[in-house]
Amino acid sequence: MFARTRSLVVVAALAASTVGAAAATAQAAPPAKAGLVGGRVMLQDNASFSGYDVATDGAGNTYIGWIGDDELDNLASRQVYLCTLPPAGSSCKGGIQVIPSLDISGAAGLRVLATKSGAVTLVWSHQTGTPAYAGRDGRIAIATSQSGGPLSAATDVADAPSNSTLYDAEFGPGGALWTIAAIGAGTNSIEVRRGIGTPAVTVPMTFPPGSALLAFSGVTPVIAAQWYGQISQPVWVSHDLGAFTPVAKTWTAAANIGLVATRSGVRLIASVDNADYFPVVAKWTGSKFGKPRITGDKHACAPSSHDLNTDASGRLVDVSDECGKITVADLPTTTTAALFQFPSGGTIADGVPQIATTPRGHGVVAWSIESAHGNRLYVNRILLPGLNRSVSRVSGHGRVTLTGPTSCLPASGITVSVKGTAAAGWKVALRQLVFGGKTTGAKLTINGAALTPGKVYTLVGKVRFSKGGASSVGTETLRFRSCINP
Repeated sequence: MFARTRSLVVVAALAASTVGAAAATAQAAPPAKAGLVGGRVMLQDNASFSGYDVATDGAGNTYIGWIGDDELDNLASRQVYLCTLPPAGSSCKGGIQVIPSLDISGAAGLRVLATKSGAVTLVWSHQTGTPAYAGRDGRIAIATSQSGGPLSAATDVADAPSNSTLYDAEFGPGGALWTIAAIGAGTNSIEVRRGIGTPAVTVPMTFPPGSALLAFSGVTPVIAAQWYGQISQPVWVSHDLGAFTPVAKTWTAAANIGLVATRSGVRLIASVDNADYFPVVAKWTGSKFGKPRITGDKHACAPSSHDLNTDASGRLVDVSDECGKITVADLPTTTTAALFQFPSGGTIADGVPQIATTPRGHGVVAWSIESAHGNRLYVNRILLPGLNRSVSRVSGHGRVTLTGPTSCLPASGITVSVKGTAAAGWKVALRQLVFGGKTTGAKLTINGAALTPGKVYTLVGKVRFSKGGASSVGTETLRFRSCINP
């Protein structure tokens, strides 16, 4: 029952991302491009997966956990795996750890939870036949690790309905481990535990749930649920385990929802309520979600999944599957997205892409695709893109529009610019940017990795307007903060 280490196939090395490099070195290097960092790594091949998840701690360690079996060996051999990637590591620290799942055929729904101090908890559900309890044969199991150290043996910590599925698990007020479980097919309710050792609470619904997600607004639990198998039904939300109510102007597009608590509050992502299926984000107001806003992702193929995360920067980050293109969205304002995509390399199977990031904008995405015998689990390091915004004012003899970074700016490059619109009879004679004590032309690429983490910077745009022999200079200023470490 003790954790053991298994060496699995690795098809590429992860490039080590440099964090906290000396400013002079970073200034000399070309700005890092947002997107994939290094090559993808295959954690397991020829397997069937029953849940995988990703989380980071305050030191920048990333934990990838999954439940998998060996298709070539035994279809009923589900075990629990943990890979720990150090901040600048290129392989799993100490190898991939493996422990028995307590149910070789039914273990599923794994969640990875990591605290700032590196306490890692893997949570999943399974069934048991010994002892058998009528209607209560389900179990919630956990295994723990400290900063990627030895993974403990699996332990059952609570019972659950027979044939149930773990929908979600989160640490709540006081560090209590809350769980949400399905009660069974066709049942209009879910089961919530307010912490291990507390009685299970049945929360009724008016529809059969296909999924349910949990986040906390302070001490108040917020649950978002999807109507099983429905596309044009809204997201339904409950707070403080009360009645479920619909979120107006949303569709769920067959379980296509995400929920997370950011530093700015709880955020919900769903689909716009029409056949465009563009993702929308809504803010929790304390008793309901406000009006959903389109994030800016208007790709021709709409998302079929969402996994939301946040980090100490306060940002909202999302990863989705868009017809085999994995789409990463950085929403530093938690409402508007900067995007990049990369190919999955195959048909997504046995789960949906998962993401975790650090405040500086480094992260890891995990996803699974079909392979020759079973399926294949990959991870790849990423670097988040920055998001520009524009400010404008009438100055001199015209309007000056300055486009520059939204706080916080990750450790990637971003191009900023200034433009002018002259008043009647005047023309734009010169456009300049001033940043870091240097004056440049109308465009400039800022190297986010070269900036001091957490520092506020000022970008100035200048436009000289002319009319005959007369001239005037208009200016606009934009301030932004670079993302904190790690």
